[in-house]
Amino acid sequence: MLRLALALTVVGTGCSTTIAVKRPFSAERLAEIDSMLVDRNATVTYAPPGGEPVKDVASGIALTSEKARWTVWESDFARERRTPPGQVVEAPIDTVRKITLCDASCRGLGTLEGAGFGLLAGFVAGAIAAATCHGEYCQFWYAVGPVLGLPLGTLIGLGGGHRTIVELEPQARGR
Repeated sequence: MLRLALALTVVGTGCSTTIAVKRPFSAERLAEIDSMLVDRNATVTYAPPGGEPVKDVASGIALTSEKARWTVWESDFARERRTPPGQVVEAPIDTVRKITLCDASCRGLGTLEGAGFGLLAGFVAGAIAAATCHGEYCQFWYAVGPVLGLPLGTLIGLGGGHRTIVELEPQARGR
């Protein structure tokens, strides 16, 4: 069971791109990140001073070297419909930990990655099953693995998508 959980964790994190932003934030790096965030929906993870991390369904995200600003929505549905109106949130940049982007195109890319991974995993599982089989129909395992792996991987990729994660390095202690 532990191995299955570990495998699913590896598969789930394998379909993402992580961009690490190191401190001190340069104007060029923040401008690059801002250009990536223009007109995109995201989930902003931030930790208010002395509080637990909070995840906001957000849009209109803008970063400066001192603060971050975004519009928070009640849900993805509310964000898409723009009703009820979102609330603008401003927070010190030091409180923002992560911005996760996933829009319509991330589902398509995740589906393709999942299909490829499922096909590969199916071939490997089928080859292992065929190699350890001692019956009359062992060669069919070469086909059964990919036939089962392809749709399973496709569904997992469709569900998770390919996310782009912008991780903001936390403020170093002692500064």
